[in-house]
Amino acid sequence: MSHIFISYSRKDIDFADKIVQALAENALDTWIDWKSIPKGENWEHEIYRGIEQADAFLFLISPDSVASVMCSKEIDHAVKNGKRILPIVVRDADPKIIHPEISKRNWIFCREGQDDFNKAIEETRKTIRTDYEWLKYHTELQVKALKWEQKKDNSRLLRGKELREAEQQLAEVVAQEDPQLTKVQREYILASQRSEVRQRRQITTSLGFGLAIVALLAIIAWNQRNNALNSEAMAVAEANAKATALANEESARATAQAEKEHAEEQAHIARAGELVAQAEAVRHIQPDLSSLLSIEAFRIANTPRSIGLLLDTLQSTPRLFQYFPHIHTEVVTTIAINPDGKLMASGGSDNSIIIWDTEKRSPIGRPLRAHTSQIESIAFSPDGNLLASASDDKSIILWDMYTYKPLGTPLLGHIKAVTSIAFSPDGKILVSASSDNKIILWDVVTRQPMPNPIDVKGLGIGSLSFSPDGKMVASGSCAQLGGLGVSQHCTKGIITFWNLETRQPIGLPLTAHNGGVKVAFSPDGKILASASDDKTIILWDVATHQPIGQPLSGHTDSVVALTFSPDGKVLLSGGVDKTIIIWDVASSQPVTQPLTGPNGWVYSIAFHPSGNSFFSSGCHELDERGFCRDSEIIQWDLNRPYLISQTIQDDSSTNYTVAISPDGKILASGGYYGDIILWDMVSRKYIGDHLKGHTGPVESVAFHPSGNVLASGSRDKSVMIWDVVTHKIIGEPLIGHTERVSSVAFSPDGKILASGGGDNSVIIWDVFEQKQLTRILLASPKAGLGQGWARSVVFSPDGKTLAIGSSGLITLWDMVTRTTIGEMDITEMVYPGFTSQVADLVYSPDGKILVSSGSCIIFWDAETRMPLGPRIKVISRNLSFSPDGKILASDNLGDLTLIDVASRLQIGQSVSDREDYFKPLNIQSLAFSPIDGGQTLVSGNDYGEVTFWDIDPNSWIEKLCQRLGRNFTQTEWEQYFPGEEYRLTCHQWPAGE
Repeated sequence: MSHIFISYSRKDIDFADKIVQALAENALDTWIDWKSIPKGENWEHEIYRGIEQADAFLFLISPDSVASVMCSKEIDHAVKNGKRILPIVVRDADPKIIHPEISKRNWIFCREGQDDFNKAIEETRKTIRTDYEWLKYHTELQVKALKWEQKKDNSRLLRGKELREAEQQLAEVVAQEDPQLTKVQREYILASQRSEVRQRRQITTSLGFGLAIVALLAIIAWNQRNNALNSEAMAVAEANAKATALANEESARATAQAEKEHAEEQAHIARAGELVAQAEAVRHIQPDLSSLLSIEAFRIANTPRSIGLLLDTLQSTPRLFQYFPHIHTEVVTTIAINPDGKLMASGGSDNSIIIWDTEKRSPIGRPLRAHTSQIESIAFSPDGNLLASASDDKSIILWDMYTYKPLGTPLLGHIKAVTSIAFSPDGKILVSASSDNKIILWDVVTRQPMPNPIDVKGLGIGSLSFSPDGKMVASGSCAQLGGLGVSQHCTKGIITFWNLETRQPIGLPLTAHNGGVKVAFSPDGKILASASDDKTIILWDVATHQPIGQPLSGHTDSVVALTFSPDGKVLLSGGVDKTIIIWDVASSQPVTQPLTGPNGWVYSIAFHPSGNSFFSSGCHELDERGFCRDSEIIQWDLNRPYLISQTIQDDSSTNYTVAISPDGKILASGGYYGDIILWDMVSRKYIGDHLKGHTGPVESVAFHPSGNVLASGSRDKSVMIWDVVTHKIIGEPLIGHTERVSSVAFSPDGKILASGGGDNSVIIWDVFEQKQLTRILLASPKAGLGQGWARSVVFSPDGKTLAIGSSGLITLWDMVTRTTIGEMDITEMVYPGFTSQVADLVYSPDGKILVSSGSCIIFWDAETRMPLGPRIKVISRNLSFSPDGKILASDNLGDLTLIDVASRLQIGQSVSDREDYFKPLNIQSLAFSPIDGGQTLVSGNDYGEVTFWDIDPNSWIEKLCQRLGRNFTQTEWEQYFPGEEYRLTCHQWPAGE
């Protein structure tokens, strides 16, 4: 039985579907007409039976539902059957015409855009669960009573324990407010009582008569000699009775076990839903904790929501490769990478320095402790043998990278905090800047200050950078303060180039920033980048001291971290706005959307010497005042933005179509220039030469069931059949269409090829004879739909039906009788303002479902040709079913969308494999691999790229765990899993402390 019957108007079907999904996530079954009426049944009878068998009746109030005659009948039937009625307002309606039984009850408000949807669902859940055992018993008793009432069949009356339970409920029902016993329930109980009384009287009356009969039978039996036969018959009867009892007992056990398993499944779904909600709540605050919660949610219950959260979590922070363990007890203020990239040093406000193995992402030895205040800057010497650290304690320390011990005593020369240090390219000089407005040059060998420190006019130096030729230093400092007290800040920044030989400035200071300044030289020394509290970055021509183009704008708050890639082509910037921006130096434009990962300021950024990755230190957790109390270090991957996809550039400017061979070993892609490329699915490399023959773009390719033959359709109006082994065309091109060929498909037995084109026709070809068998001329489109276009053709898995998608119409063609057996008009189903062209069609592997795409996605019952539930608002050109039929892949305005077929819910957000502002994904074709259980999906796009997608949730978990670098802490576990024994979520990492 369903928990809830939902009464609604057809005009509210989309919102009703949303409520059904939300109740399902709360482990509440629903009865709703689009999914609960079997084919061919009397629909009104089925609706009434659904009400009778439901525990509660949910009525969606709207102007249309309160005016509906059928909805009014449903309410009357619910009242007659004593159902607990829950009115939910989805759209305001005229109170004067609302059914009295609805008016007198408390309403739950769930108006879109006005009320809290989740709160309304929770209130509904609580109302249903109140006195639920009574509610459930009431439904069971009503069903039994109605069955008895229909035929007055006394065999259905209550007896024994069942009758005692009903009598007890009848005695206690006064205390129950909702629902009350119905009239038929009371009559049913009373009839059961009368039947029991009659049965007792009959037994008493017949007892005396029975004794006399027994005496008579005893005399007769004495005279008969068939005692042995009677004994045998009794033994057989007893054995039969025992066998029946055992069978009934086994059946009862099986039923109980099934009910138990269902209850456990619903409990797991509810628990997973709770964890999903908790993960979503902390996703932008503590992304690593959210990731751990999402993994546990999926392991508890594999639902569209839990899978979707895994996908969203993995995709939410592009390029994030891995978190480093949290060892610093306070903010990590500065990081540096040694020249070979094997070591990283981090310094923090906990006064310590940690040396890290960058490959293992683990600390080497104990933290280095010698400073007495916050570490402001660290730098490796060019040979990697030394590490220099500068601190607010006014000192600089040189560390031996072999012993991890300080070399001699601290370098003392500044009278205020040392804010920035840098080694000269030859490693002989260390330069330091301070809040005391001095730049000091240190002899690294003697560890002594060199003569003539540089005095800088201003209010403190915040940053400096050595030129690659070692001849000059650039400094960024403050020239003017604004504000009062704690709000005092720099309002004018200056940049100065210093000649290290003369200790004199080179030219006039640069004054383009309205705030404090950070500076960094490009590797070739031709450009100086400056970043400021004024949210901008300026690229300066070092030779002319003039800005290069306009300031780089993208940050929304102060920019405090800046570094060039080793080749100088990329500039990284990090800011108080919690983002990192990757800039293309040549164009002065961001390469991607801003990277988000840190929860607060990005304090420091450092490139790996390979240029393939970089590291950042930022805030991990904010305190109640909004200040950072725990920092984090993250490694980012520049080459692979997303962990679930690998994109390969081919020789086409556009990949209009892709197909995978039945054995899953070969991928075929066809594109704009008319060539077809064959790929090895394992190595993801080209196989041999391109297939050349078409003179126009290839719009469709399809493999023969044998895998040895490939068919292609092109804008050059031809169809070609290819030998996959020799890469040669078989026979001559098939000519028959007068416009572009948009779709080709082989029949399951491989004997037939169908092609659809822009001439609004489909041609059926004999594959072996390579001749035309039939030409199907489609119905002309309705007025306003333009010229007809058979854009998609697909065979049913049994080969009996060919489905054709055209302008506003799906046509079903019987392959045996060569006649049209059905048409589905979609012109009334598309959203206003969108085209009704059927862009793609695909059958589920079992052939029970046909899906169409275009301005929306529609699931069709392949047998009845009726829609299965509401349309899905996804603008799609391409579809592909996973081999097990559980997932439907679609493009959505060019991005990838995954849909759970059973629930028809979207899995997570639509996915892109790129972050490029000006170059969206623009998927043109999709194909699942047939051999790996749907774990690999391939797409082609507008840019001549083929993308391989990992669609395996277990693989997503492995990638997430690799990124996280940790498990739940004991405190986190107790908070989210109280009473459960601690377990490792990511087995490659140790248990949290």
